[in-house]
Amino acid sequence: MRLARLLYLVKNMRGVLHAHKPLADELAERMISALRRSFRYRVLGYTRGFEENMPARLREGLRRRPFTQVALPHPSLQGLVEAYSQALKLSAVDVEALVIASATMTPLIVPEIDVDLLEPLVIKVVRAEKPLNMASFKLHLRIAGYTIIDVYVEEALKGYEVVEKLVRGTLSAEEAEEFVKHRVTLAEQDTRRYWRVSSATGTPVIAYLDLASALAKSHAKLRGINLRLDKDWAPLALSVVTAIAFKPG
Repeated sequence: MRLARLLYLVKNMRGVLHAHKPLADELAERMISALRRSFRYRVLGYTRGFEENMPARLREGLRRRPFTQVALPHPSLQGLVEAYSQALKLSAVDVEALVIASATMTPLIVPEIDVDLLEPLVIKVVRAEKPLNMASFKLHLRIAGYTIIDVYVEEALKGYEVVEKLVRGTLSAEEAEEFVKHRVTLAEQDTRRYWRVSSATGTPVIAYLDLASALAKSHAKLRGINLRLDKDWAPLALSVVTAIAFKPG
């Protein structure tokens, strides 16, 4: 990806569509239709995972605004995706989506928050008694973007420091535990932004996803994996990312 396109996406993209599993025809069609009507002047990215899980007959609809396909912004991040997915035993397509969202400072938009599927990456969820309607979804999508941006530089660099130590094999158990605790506390404090919909029970509608914490928590053995960390690009993949569920009624 050229730098000019990356900067354009960071400025104009509202969310990154991703799906962890195949979408039913009716749901996919309603998602695309509702999002196209509601996002006329901003861009919505979509991952290769989203396209692959879309019904074939609907994929052509992704070729028109406001949708645009997004990829890793730099070749060096591909090695990270492969290493992280191998270390955490996660789908490379899902890890790639998370890296793209972090690198573009943009929330993921998913049909549902599947906590079991995303478990290694989830550090906190926000639950709601009912699905978000379009007005609430658009509001909380914007708020989810602030969640990423407000801590981005500091947390991206902290994540990089942790992963760099994992690669060298010098991250202690105490350091790993302290880092994970810090990230969980950060997410817990941030959930106050979602007071309009937050409930002690109900369905998850927002998830905080954290690749760096997942690696630290499992004390992933990155030292034996052939991995080069680019000090300029690697941090972009390692901040906290929000995912928001959108399932139109």
